Order: sequence, then C-alpha cells, then structure tokens
Amino acid sequence: MQQCKSRRRLRPARVAYSLVSDLLLCIQICVLFDYSPSREYTAMVYPLFEYTFFLYVVFDYIHLRLVCKGSPKLEGLVTLSNILMPVKFLLIAWFRMIFVYNVKQPFVDFGLRGVVGHTMAFFGFQLALIMVSFENILFIMKTNVVYPRLGPYWTKFCCVLYLCLFIPNTFFQMWFAFGIFWGFDTLDVHGDNPNPMHQLMIMLVDRMWMILVGMLPLWFAQVGRKTQAHIRVTFELNTEAWEDDIHVTEGTVSIRKASIPA
Repeated sequence: MQQCKSRRRLRPARVAYSLVSDLLLCIQICVLFDYSPSREYTAMVYPLFEYTFFLYVVFDYIHLRLVCKGSPKLEGLVTLSNILMPVKFLLIAWFRMIFVYNVKQPFVDFGLRGVVGHTMAFFGFQLALIMVSFENILFIMKTNVVYPRLGPYWTKFCCVLYLCLFIPNTFFQMWFAFGIFWGFDTLDVHGDNPNPMHQLMIMLVDRMWMILVGMLPLWFAQVGRKTQAHIRVTFELNTEAWEDDIHVTEGTVSIRKASIPA
C-alpha cells in the first residue's frame, strides 16, 4: 500500500512502516510493539499494567458501592455498575489477545486475517475504556462532585465535554478501521490520489484519542484524590495460637469508606 504523503514529511524515508501502520495511515504508539523483538518484551511487562488496571476497576466498583449505599436516588447507578463490571473485566482480559494474534498471520480463526483479530482485541479494550469513563462521569454527575476552581456548573460541563469528544472519537476510529479490514471505503486516504484533508483528519483524530486516554485521565485521578472519599483497606490479626504443632490464625479484612482528606 502506498504511504501517505503527510507521513513522508513527518518521518525519514528509511523508516519501515508496519502493516497496521500502513493500513491506518498514521503512526500509533501500539504499532511500535507489534513486531519482534518489541512484541515479546511488551508481553513480558504488560501484566504489570493489566493487573494494575484490574485493581483500579475493582476498587472503583467498591468505592461506588460504598458511596451509593443506602441512597435510593443512586440505585440506578449501582445497577448499571453491576451490569458493566463483568463486561469490563472480560474486555480488559481479552486485550491480551493482541499478543496471540500476530499481524503477519495471513488467516486465523473464522477465516479472518491475523491483523483483524489483533485489532478486534484493541477494539474491545477501547469499549472497556468508554464504559469506565462513562460510569465515572455519571458518578460525578449523580453525586454532585465539584472540582476545585471549576465550580458545579463547569465541573459538569467539562465532564460532558470529555465524553462528547472521547466517545465519538473512539467510534470514528473503529468505523474507519472496519472499513479497511472489510473492504469498503470510508475515507479517501489511500490509492494513487488520496485526499490530504482526510489523511490529516485521521492523524488528528488519533492524536486527540491519545490525549483523551493517556493524559487527561491523570488529571481526573489527581483531582479525584482531593474531592472524593477514599477507600481504606484494613487487615487485622485477631488471635494466634499453636494447636498440635499447627499454626492457627484468625484474621479479618475490612473495606470501608474513609473521609475526604483535608
């Protein structure tokens, strides 16, 4: 496939672009980990991110349940969280399939190319991120969380604006990739005479998605530490004894909501 002209201006001609990069017509960070040896090295350290993200999803769910406990107005939010929890777990777990499906494989399960299975795993992770962001922002709206220096109105405005940018951006990328993999043209971005405006739009959408997913959540997390009640996990050892050369212990684990730090 012919490389887009805009990329030639951004990168030296000697740089070799991968299959996924050529199909999507822009350099994405995930493309850098699709081929050996970076693919194997990434698979070694990926569990650190995976397990950490699992812990975040679990404790976020517990935090929501504790805050909404006993509030009739928040029962709908709890029900939604109960439904989305297993779906998020499944999609996050399936993200590891990007290391199972190699983009160089010609055909894999169901007659699909390896690059399709590889990308479908990423699509599932994108859907999980949408669920996480939607649930968190709905929690902010329902519990009237106010971010410092923003006030009630601008807090809700920024949350809605984030969703209005993030969700359409994600589905636009998925729609564009589906068109490439299944053989129908969505945008005029390849061929002998590609549309430079379409190419530029795809690149800007990709960069915006990285900002929405990789940078802004750090700010949301930092502000959330200051504005929302913390979870305090306590491990207590009650008794300890020896019976017939067997060490017997009895302990308890409690998870409760702590006060908002000053």
